[in-house]
Amino acid sequence: MANNNPRPKLYASAAERQAAYRARVGTMEVRLDATTIDTLSRIAQALDVPRAELVAQVIKHGLLNRDWFREGLRRDLRSKVERQGARVAPRARVEKVDDED
Repeated sequence: MANNNPRPKLYASAAERQAAYRARVGTMEVRLDATTIDTLSRIAQALDVPRAELVAQVIKHGLLNRDWFREGLRRDLRSKVERQGARVAPRARVEKVDDED
């Protein structure tokens, strides 16, 4: 049975499709503490997602939930409510998983 797909192909080849993806999506190199990398790795493993996807989602969350232009970058990134001593739910902890090879 022949494939009668009425939709035209967007890209002539896989290489063209990959080039279009790279033009749409940028990459960035960052330096992080070893403990931060370990934490991100454990969270990604617990959620069963790639670490790069987790980092992208964390950055998007941070950009959407804080006015960086108005508040700027300061040492104390806690919210005003947290700084004033209001009760805040404790953070969920991700159990450390030992790699068994």
